[in-house]
Parts: sequence; C-alpha cells; structure tokens
Amino acid sequence: MDVELNWRAISAVITTIAVIVALIPLYQSGLRNKAKAKNLRIRIAAKIFSLKPTLVSICEGKDYKFNPLVIFTPTKLDEFLSDLTGLMKEAEVLEPDEQDLLSSYYINVELMIPLIKGEQLEKKGAESIQMIADRLTNTMEDYGLLHSEPHQPWK
Repeated sequence: MDVELNWRAISAVITTIAVIVALIPLYQSGLRNKAKAKNLRIRIAAKIFSLKPTLVSICEGKDYKFNPLVIFTPTKLDEFLSDLTGLMKEAEVLEPDEQDLLSSYYINVELMIPLIKGEQLEKKGAESIQMIADRLTNTMEDYGLLHSEPHQPWK
C-alpha cells in the first residue's frame, strides 16, 4: 500500500509541474502584451500631445498657421493621420475602454483634418477633440502610461 501511495504522490507532483511548465508561455505572453501596451500608450500620448498646440490655437481663435508651437501643415496632418492609423492596428493590446476612446479620437481627427485644411474647424469642434484626447490620456495613465508627472521641457 505504501508503494501505491508514493506513486500517486509522485504522479500528482509530476502533473503539477507539467501544469506549471505549460503555463509559463502564457505568463510570458502576458508580460510581453503588457510591455507592448505600455509602449503603445507612450506612442499614442506623443501623437496626442503633438496635435494639442494646433487645437489650442483654434480654441483660442488664433491663426494656427502663424503660431510657432504648431507643427502641422496640411501635409503634416495627413502624416499624423497615417501614423495614427498605424497605431490603431496595434490597439488590441490596450484595455477595452482605451480602445473605445482611441477609436473615438481617431474618427474625430479624421473628420477634423479636412475642416482644418479648409480653415473651417470651429472652437467647439477643437475643444471636443481635445476633451476626447484628455480622457484618452487620463485613461491610459490609469493603466500605466506614466508613474509620475512628465518632464515638460517645452514649458
């Protein structure tokens, strides 16, 4: 009887070890996805912050083309949208609420670009897009975008 119990114990230990070994790739995959999500959040935040001076100029009623902080010409806006499209392709690693806000930001920016090019984007539209950007940034911060206040050398 002792021998049978020992084999059962050994079998249980081996099964436990096999399960742990089988779970290691899932754990590693989770770590990789978490790192990818953090990297993506940083790149999205950089895009959001780069468009902010244009939106702020429009909100303040200034001609954004003559604001030295604004870096977007019509061609640059197309590049911005193209870059944002590339980031959208990676969004599956983000949390669902981040994905929703990113999608909302993306569609609003896409619809906004022709209005900016035609100098028809009004203050209310720019404020709305900036509000979505702020909500997206805050949500990304909740999931680990930054652990402290960002250094802002441009201020």
